[in-house]
Amino acid sequence: MWFPTGYLVEKWLEYYYPIIDSELFIPQKGAEKDLDKPGLKIAFRSLFKTVTEYYKHRGGFNAFWLDYKKSQIPDDINSTCIELAKNIWYAITRYPMKHLGHSVSGEHYTFFDYSRRSVIKRDAPFSQELLLDEFGEFFIDKEFYDTLRYFGSYISGEYSILNKWIEFSVKADSSGKVKPWYVYEVLNTRPESERDVDEAKGYYHDLFNERGYLECVWSGTKIRSWSNIQIDHMIPFSIWQNNDLWNLLPTYRRYNIQKRDLIPSISLFETRKEQIISYWEVLAEGFRYRFNKEMEINLLDKKRQEMSWDSIFEKLVNKCRFLIEVRGFSDWELSV
Repeated sequence: MWFPTGYLVEKWLEYYYPIIDSELFIPQKGAEKDLDKPGLKIAFRSLFKTVTEYYKHRGGFNAFWLDYKKSQIPDDINSTCIELAKNIWYAITRYPMKHLGHSVSGEHYTFFDYSRRSVIKRDAPFSQELLLDEFGEFFIDKEFYDTLRYFGSYISGEYSILNKWIEFSVKADSSGKVKPWYVYEVLNTRPESERDVDEAKGYYHDLFNERGYLECVWSGTKIRSWSNIQIDHMIPFSIWQNNDLWNLLPTYRRYNIQKRDLIPSISLFETRKEQIISYWEVLAEGFRYRFNKEMEINLLDKKRQEMSWDSIFEKLVNKCRFLIEVRGFSDWELSV
């Protein structure tokens, strides 16, 4: 199975940003030293530090992530971001992707393989599209992929990836200042995207003023007071940290409180299919480029091409069915 290697580069950007930005130096290599001290460095630390310093007084991690997702990285840091992504791509393909499984098989690229990335100009706009379209693809065996897909949530405890990462970072620190709790907090830092929710809320507010009401996506109730409207993550943010427009739909306040962090049942999705698609059509009209881009990347996992709304809706239902029936998350039935 082949996937864009840009997905992996994006995840490294997301996880390493708070590590590089940390006021307390957190080594990511044995005997690694901070940039102002002689000694070993991870290959992309210097470039990454330039990016985090640039954004330090411009909104930090949140601002960088928003600029990246909206393809609005400023010109004066754009080329640095491209070089950073190239360095991360090289690190991924030459180290973990190459050596994972070697101790068992005696061969490199046992579980993964990859295709070369494109030649990328320094003045190309740095964006999610660039990572996904121009950074090549990686191959993972389907059986291995299915194992991770179905049992990844059970990888926990003493030997979990997160715990091992924390343990390594603490041991690599010769100063004794880096503590496990601190690394844990840094590794769990994620960019907040409240502005994404606010944008959707503002758009629905304009639609409410135009129509005089909005229909609750889950109950069908016509809500005629704006104070009773909340913007709901169809797939809860606590389960999938996703603020894409297709995942943000208006609901009656009482039902949003009732739903909490549960996934709507498959039967409820089917009952409310027409209204969900209706809101998607409105959003696609109001945010043409952004809505389609977010849907292609995070819901369809590919270019939309000529897919119908029915087939896109089926993709949403299948994702939720997997989360409920395979991953074990609780579903929710509307109680009127």
